Amino acid sequence: RSVWSATGLSFGASLTGIEAPLVAGAPVSAVIARAGAAYPFGRLPLMVTTQFDFAIDAAPAVAVGAEYTIAQRVSLRAGYRAYFGETRLSPLIGLAAGVGVRHGAFALDYGFRPWSILGSAHRVTLRATL
Repeated sequence: RSVWSATGLSFGASLTGIEAPLVAGAPVSAVIARAGAAYPFGRLPLMVTTQFDFAIDAAPAVAVGAEYTIAQRVSLRAGYRAYFGETRLSPLIGLAAGVGVRHGAFALDYGFRPWSILGSAHRVTLRATL
């Protein structure tokens, strides 16, 4: 959810991975602070976003993306995430693409990200609004 919004511009932030291990010496999730903004382009069905990630044990990253919605039912998405200070990764790893379809109270989303030698990530989400 947006933390603050004015004239369509929305800002948000989150902090994840804050936890205490249940067993002494057990690994703890990485703490990641994220901040981002989104802006819809007036009457165009286009949303542009940016996000900044700061992790305690990794280089910072910045992501930009766009979503174009057709007939309020189909959304086409594309984006790129740059990892600062990381030279071992292929530039293709930052690419992302997806599509979403809405019908009534249901939505189906698909996302794709190439991961170089690790293969590719395919994410599918089915949502229902009650």
